[in-house]
Amino acid sequence: TASVSGVTAGTWHLAVVTFENGQLRLYLDGSSNSSSETASYNTVGNHSSTANIGGQSGSAFGGGGTFTLGGLIDDVRVYDDIALQEFEVDYLYGQL
Repeated sequence: TASVSGVTAGTWHLAVVTFENGQLRLYLDGSSNSSSETASYNTVGNHSSTANIGGQSGSAFGGGGTFTLGGLIDDVRVYDDIALQEFEVDYLYGQL
């Protein structure tokens, strides 16, 4: 399971997840944690479960049960056919 240190409750953060060739990468406040998770599928079209933003249900990522974010979500963006590169994530963070 990917994790990021430095998350402070009650503080605004920019979280970005990219997906490319079966690899999920997490960025927090414009920086990658330099690790990625391998998905059990290579393309989104091959994924049979529903997408969740701010929560998880079922056995996604090897977990079980239902989990929800204890916070607010604002400005959700989904890009089609492109995985943002690190410099693009950093640029988006600088625009906020």
